[in-house]
Amino acid sequence: MSRTMLVHMQVLMTGGPMGLFKHIVVGTDFSQQADVAVQEAVYLARQHEAKLSILHVIDERAVNYQESLPLSPEEFETLLAQEAKRTLFETFGEDSLNSVDIKTIAMFGRPQYELSSYCQSNDVDLVVAGRRGDSPLKQVLLGSTAEKLMRQSPIPTLLVAHPEANGFKNVLAPVDGSEASRDALQYAVDFAKASGANLHILYVCESLPISPLISPHLTSPKEKLFGSYEEQMKEAFDEFLEDFDFGDFTYEAHFKVGKPAFEIVNAADSLETDLVIMGTVGRSGIAGLFIGNTAERVSRSLSCSILTVRPSEASSE
Repeated sequence: MSRTMLVHMQVLMTGGPMGLFKHIVVGTDFSQQADVAVQEAVYLARQHEAKLSILHVIDERAVNYQESLPLSPEEFETLLAQEAKRTLFETFGEDSLNSVDIKTIAMFGRPQYELSSYCQSNDVDLVVAGRRGDSPLKQVLLGSTAEKLMRQSPIPTLLVAHPEANGFKNVLAPVDGSEASRDALQYAVDFAKASGANLHILYVCESLPISPLISPHLTSPKEKLFGSYEEQMKEAFDEFLEDFDFGDFTYEAHFKVGKPAFEIVNAADSLETDLVIMGTVGRSGIAGLFIGNTAERVSRSLSCSILTVRPSEASSE
């Protein structure tokens, strides 16, 4: 059972329209990359007038392994919790946290489980994490932990590459025509509207695979066959967009042929995207075309931040 030490600091909110988020949680291990995530979480909380919980999970295994220290387990736990709170206030002082309702939490347990449990028990609607961490105790969000959050979290999860003090301005939403990607696109539209960002929608058509055993027997040239297939996929993309209710919101559509991971990363770079929003389905990763480890490959190769959204039907399972 985890033990939690909590500090609550509240400053009156400034006026403005209500945003997309009500309660944001950011995990920190006090690494440089985690500091970046906290900065972005503060920006978003201020922009959307959301509550912000800054969570530091002290791995209970780190406590169990300190048998050689001249301290009791309880004393060592208290020492770690005090250090966690002190570092939180030193790193993210009152000036930088102005106008935001903030809780700083030091918690004992297993990082991924405690973070997930806290989010589900406290009506959290966005989890923010650094792309990687480097805490000596490996306490929170080290590489694979962040990726597990990205793939499995039922709550939208933002992995931050670098903070955007003025908000995200260029958002890229890859889609594949599935219902899962439709859910993610709706989230991207809502996010772009709330953030005042430009929205780019990308459809990646993978090259049609043709077995070398079948190739000699084709009645049409490969080029003609490929062209017909790409035209069908382009028409399907156009129909997908036509069926989507954008209201009066404007966007730019992009159709590419190639490998999804490569084309997504390439488009993000060429369009100077600062955020990619993609749909996920449980352990399978990205929906439809983006199954398996494509999400991980995209995340590791991106120079910008990525926000993953689990589709509504998966969330209700």
